[in-house]
Amino acid sequence: KLISKLSVIANDRSSGALDIVFAISDVVLDALNNRIINNNTRKVLMKALKVLKIKQGAFIVVNKLISSIESILDTTSDPAKQLYDFIIFTKEYYERLSERQADKFLKLGIDTRKILVHSNSYSVKHFLLTLKKKGVIIQEIIQTASLPGNEGILQADCLKKYAFQVRVIGDEQVTTLMKNIDVVFLGSDLILNDSFINKVKTLYICKYMRLANIPVYVLADKNKIISHEEEQQYKTNLIEITDKEGNKLFEEIPKKAVTGFLIP
Repeated sequence: KLISKLSVIANDRSSGALDIVFAISDVVLDALNNRIINNNTRKVLMKALKVLKIKQGAFIVVNKLISSIESILDTTSDPAKQLYDFIIFTKEYYERLSERQADKFLKLGIDTRKILVHSNSYSVKHFLLTLKKKGVIIQEIIQTASLPGNEGILQADCLKKYAFQVRVIGDEQVTTLMKNIDVVFLGSDLILNDSFINKVKTLYICKYMRLANIPVYVLADKNKIISHEEEQQYKTNLIEITDKEGNKLFEEIPKKAVTGFLIP
């Protein structure tokens, strides 16, 4: 059952990097609570994690999570407690992240009544939920469908469950709705020296928002920032990811195309 759950995560092409981090964390935590992870199952789990890293390791936060779990399993005689503490720490860190991002954004005094979002991002979803809990007025969220995978529809469904008013539009429709947008929030899968990586059509959105003087903010955390030495490896791995039809899923966007980054 544990291996089956990890296999499903390995083949997920619709979720954002942090959604995958939480999915892995929850599976491992459940296995620990049910005492499934022990010396007898260690090798099987290590093999499943290796496959998971091959399929999802292009996401740097996923790669770091799996590497840490592998290290604990490989170097600790009784890994249960150390693994449990690490998973709890990881979950709490990311759960607090949106709170810190929201506090940073609210100091800017920017109107949030009409918000545009793109793709499917844990950071974006929980950031918006945090704003709502803080009493920020959000009249409508405009969500792009996010081709080619339409993962924006998944994000829209989640935001509706949070009781937001959400309107899903085609990616190209952003040009006709610019007068109805106050601010744009985007996720990011990787932050480089002069650019960042996110889902395709991000640059298209940024260009038109800039023409209309609409602020665009990228939600991220320090774990997605890579060194110059790591840049080519992770950048290439992400850019080369395609769907079953061969459509590219990620693109590189210059940092100057956005207003700023909300990195606590």
